[in-house]
Amino acid sequence: MQVPEHLFWEALQELTGGTPRSVSYLPVSGGSINKCFQIRTDAHYFFLKWQDAAAYPDLLKKEATGLELLRQHFKGYIPEVLHRDADEQHEVLIMEWIHSGKQDEMAFTTLGEQLASMHLQQGGAFGLDHDNYMGALEQQNQACTDFPSFYITRRLEPLIKKAVDTGVLSSNSHRQLERLGRRLPEMVPDEFPSLIHGDLWSGNVMVNNRQEPVLIDPAVAWSHRECDIAMTALFGGFPDAFYSAYQNTYPLVPGWKQRISLFQLYPLLVHALLFGGTYVRDVQHQLSVY
Repeated sequence: MQVPEHLFWEALQELTGGTPRSVSYLPVSGGSINKCFQIRTDAHYFFLKWQDAAAYPDLLKKEATGLELLRQHFKGYIPEVLHRDADEQHEVLIMEWIHSGKQDEMAFTTLGEQLASMHLQQGGAFGLDHDNYMGALEQQNQACTDFPSFYITRRLEPLIKKAVDTGVLSSNSHRQLERLGRRLPEMVPDEFPSLIHGDLWSGNVMVNNRQEPVLIDPAVAWSHRECDIAMTALFGGFPDAFYSAYQNTYPLVPGWKQRISLFQLYPLLVHALLFGGTYVRDVQHQLSVY
């Protein structure tokens, strides 16, 4: 596999203080869209990812923008973006290398407090000033004044349409979504827009060697905070210490556990479109209960 060095070689020289005597690229697991590597020079480590620029336009640019927005509002650690560039074929991103620590109870207690503090910061509307990505799918962020409208028109409706058009779901899904849309205002607590990570499953949380929580791979927006909470309960969930610390800092409205499946419908739709299988059945079940 040919690493697109032409897009970052000069930047790498600047980052290392001159032409490095040795450079190696070690594959890093975990990414389903991007090719991920550790850059190892004689004295430095960096994280490199690149992707097909035509398939996912500006994906890494928008990831970098999301990380910067988190950096402005999240009290934990956000990896520093060191370089980004693109040509017609590739888009590359270089970030600092995070030396991992132990994901213990104290780290998740800190994360719960820090996430709650970020969610306490109030946005002006639900959305963002640009569209971005959730995984490999484009994520619409045009502003809405209320969350039910945002969740239906910017999150669920575009994916339901795509799923029906591609045969992943039946046309009955449109009627089920309309029914959910009528009920949603009475189902969801009326809260101000919070900045959310947007893809906060356990694989996007690290702990560095100073035992600080680290957030990566965001799909940010100003949205309902329970979107993040529901995502933490998907794919294995977070330790109880996380939820206790969050509740002590910014208590969730009673009934939040019962609403988890409602807020998980969006990420499950993303996975149904990308991976099919049991995710399709999960989406079909969730739509049927509303």
